[in-house]
Amino acid sequence: MTEMSEERFPAPGEAALAADGSLLLGARRIPLPVSVSPAARGYLAMPRVTLGQCPPLADKEAWRRRVAQVDTGSEARVQQMLAAVGDRARVETRTIAGVVVHVAVPAEPQPSRREWLRITVHGGALVYMGGAFARAEAALVAVQTGCEAWSVDYRMPPDHPYPAAVDDVVEAYRAALAARAPGRIAISGASAGGNVAAAAVLKARDLGLPLPGALGLFTPECDLTESGDSFA
Repeated sequence: MTEMSEERFPAPGEAALAADGSLLLGARRIPLPVSVSPAARGYLAMPRVTLGQCPPLADKEAWRRRVAQVDTGSEARVQQMLAAVGDRARVETRTIAGVVVHVAVPAEPQPSRREWLRITVHGGALVYMGGAFARAEAALVAVQTGCEAWSVDYRMPPDHPYPAAVDDVVEAYRAALAARAPGRIAISGASAGGNVAAAAVLKARDLGLPLPGALGLFTPECDLTESGDSFA
């Protein structure tokens, strides 16, 4: 999907994002829903990062530049997430079991969830959205869940290919088990983070670790053939 710098309808079968956030599908315009909040409408209308063709897989330097471009282009979303949190959570970055983890604690935890922990795995096509986005996501999840939240800033390509991301989540989970009962731990991930979260729980199972109390997979791309109707 591309963003329209000046509005024109895309070719049949193609999609584009208009300046006001409307989705243009061929000659059709799908406006932003009026049923969502002004904040949600602002999020949907936020400019997207437009990228060209992916670099060759072996060109690591080109991939580093691409990752930096995407992460820089996401700064507005990061600021929006932090603004939504405000002073309702505090977050700090730690190294836990050799893994970078952003630890967020809500200012007012829900009393029934004081012993809970939610481990969240950020999305980003398996290569983007580490660092500032992952840190902001920890704070947002802590507020939403009402308990401590860990956002695993897992290693990613081009410098750390599979299974580095999965291993990092497993090690963070193993460390969490030292302080909490598995039934009080939830692991979740969105988009590519859902893929990593699912794979990490399966690996934890294969290693003989107890399973978490909950696993949340939010729109993961489990069909990497991209052939299903839901993907289209």
